[in-house]
Amino acid sequence: TGTGKTLAFGIPLVQRLLQIPGRALIVVPTRELALQVDETIRKLGQPFNVRSVILIGGMNMSTQIQVLRKPTTRILIATPGRLLDHLEQRTAHLSDIKVVVLDEADRMLDMGFAPQIRKIAKFIPRERQTLFFSATMAPEVRDMVHSFLNSPQTISVKKRETSVNVDQDVIHVTDNFHKMTLLHELLNKVECKKVLIFGRTK
Repeated sequence: TGTGKTLAFGIPLVQRLLQIPGRALIVVPTRELALQVDETIRKLGQPFNVRSVILIGGMNMSTQIQVLRKPTTRILIATPGRLLDHLEQRTAHLSDIKVVVLDEADRMLDMGFAPQIRKIAKFIPRERQTLFFSATMAPEVRDMVHSFLNSPQTISVKKRETSVNVDQDVIHVTDNFHKMTLLHELLNKVECKKVLIFGRTK
């Protein structure tokens, strides 16, 4: 978050769509990420009348269909499940997609979206530019990249070592009641300006 990844693909995406006919597809694993991506893409595309549509569950499908039909809607931002719903009901087509972005590909694989991504790929023209963004390059991600792309290029962003700059402590807690009480006490401390909590489940 905050690294500018959406701008990294969003700016050239809008620029490309201004030069060529056709549309772009951005596939993301969650509704929350779809909304975040759309917020950035809207700011980039608005001055050039390049509009986007969000295809996610929990939103009215008929509204999505209306926006899809507008000629200014050039960028589709979708979660795999809802996109497949539209494709199966023939309310969306991907025959004019020129650029595909798979954002957080590793998370999509973790969440079991690989079969859906492969189904979606059958609706997209073979001649296209495809961009994968992934925090980790696990073997499963690498396999998917190679099944989607011809002669893929890999760009890796070197992370700086953070362990030297971060103080870490481990507090052993045996029961849930004390865990929440202790967490509350820690969060109330002045030095806890920024806190990141990892949960074992969703």
